[in-house]
Parts: sequence; structure tokens; C-alpha cells
Amino acid sequence: MLKSEFKEHPNNRVVILGASGFIGKAISNFCQLKQVDVTEISRKEIDLSAPDAHSKLKKILKRGDHVVIAAAKAPVKNITMLIENLKLTEQLLKAFSEIPPLYVLNISSDAVYEDSSNFLNESSTRAPDSLHGAMHLARELSLQKIQAKIGVLCPTLVYGISDPHNGYGPNQFSRLLNKSQPITLFGKGEEKRDHIFIDDVAELAYGMLSKKICGRINAATGNVISFLEIANICTSYSGNNNSINFLERNGPMPHNGYRAFDISKIKLIFPEFKPTPIKVGLGTLF
Repeated sequence: MLKSEFKEHPNNRVVILGASGFIGKAISNFCQLKQVDVTEISRKEIDLSAPDAHSKLKKILKRGDHVVIAAAKAPVKNITMLIENLKLTEQLLKAFSEIPPLYVLNISSDAVYEDSSNFLNESSTRAPDSLHGAMHLARELSLQKIQAKIGVLCPTLVYGISDPHNGYGPNQFSRLLNKSQPITLFGKGEEKRDHIFIDDVAELAYGMLSKKICGRINAATGNVISFLEIANICTSYSGNNNSINFLERNGPMPHNGYRAFDISKIKLIFPEFKPTPIKVGLGTLF
């Protein structure tokens, strides 16, 4: 468990933008567990993409705040969604220019990285091939203009019981099995990815806030596992071992079937951090 170091400023508040989202809520819960003063801002309080969002936000912000940007309209699937997210970023920049935070933690995505057959790390080439990745990269670059310490946390595939997207993998597989429905795998389910448990993402975010870590950290486990292996683990938890179907692919495997991460930076900065083993994390979904 990471230690708290909220000592550099008399205002130790954490303001979480996107606090009702999957990652934002997890970070909020973790910070509150550590008895940190948290102010949650969700779309219910402020639509951050609205033209007057900066005026509303600056009435809430205080100098010395730690701000978590977990707000986004995601995943970005079209130009309209991309533009909405850019407008959101514009509103944040306007608010921060008038009420500068002490520290900003931007929740980005591993989608900013170019595909590679090698392990990805924080210095890997950022060359997204999707609108979702392009949005996150644009936000990262835009935030470099503000007068604050800036950290960027880039999660890979995140799983957990409250995920709203039902993405292919642990979240979708567990929900299907919990409804006694079969899993459908593309091809043979052979592509290998790194999956990180939501609580681990929240813990790393808290650690970055606590230490005010500047620069990038990839939220990953350092291990890859195939979707077939995940499906088999999930079926073992559900007790139904005949619930996997296979669908012939009609295109190439995403990321060439492999996306692994070197987590040396996490080990260096947070030596006490231990990622949740995939079997343990998957067990929480049943």
C-alpha cells in the first residue's frame, strides 16, 4: 500500500473531474479511504464540454488543489466525439489559467502508443492509430501549457466490476457468464494483452498525487495473457466449462496480437506496489 505525502501545501484537497466514471470513482474512493479531502465533480455538477464550463469550474477550484482529470467522452469512436473532448480540454485550460492547480494528474491511455513487438515503456513512441488515442495525445500536449506540476497516468486494459463499457475481455466475459450466456472469442483468442485491476489503477493514481510525480507512468502489470486464458479462468469461476465459442476473424488482430509493458518505472518509484494477480482480480467479478 502506498504511503501518503500530502505535505507541500496547506490546501491538500483533491478535485476529481469525472468522479462518477469508472476510474474517477475508484480514485475518489481510494483517496477517501486514505482520509484525503476529496471534491467530486461529475457531469451532473458541470458539463465540462459546455461553453461556460470554465466559469463554473473556476468557482470550485482553489489555488493549491490537486486535480485529477478523469473526465472524457470515451471511447472516442468518431470525429464528433473527438471534437467534444477537445472542447472539454479547452474549458479546463481556461479554468486552470485563472486558478492554477498545484498538481494535475491526467488520466490518459496506452492508446497513445505506437504498436510494437517489444515491451512498451514511458519513452515509447506516441503515435496513436485511433481517434481515441489521438484525443488523449492531444490532451497530453495541451496540458503542457499550464503552470502546474503535471503527471500522466496511462492505463492499459482496465477491468473491474463497475466498468461501464463492457469491453471485450474480463468485463464482458464475466458478465456473460454471470447471465449463463456463452463467451465468443475472435479467432482462437490468441492475442496477448496486459490487463490491470481497477483498484491497482486507483492506487497508482493516489501514489502519483501523494508524491506529485511529474511525467508519465504506465499503469500495467508487466504480464501478458491471452483472451483464451482469461476466458478459461472466467469459466472456471462460473462453473460452466462449456461456454466458449469461437468466431472467425474478418480482419487483423488488434495491435498485431501483442501489447506488453515494461513496468520498471513503477517498481523504481513505488517499490511497495504489487499488481493484483489476474486470477485474483478476475475472482472479484463473480
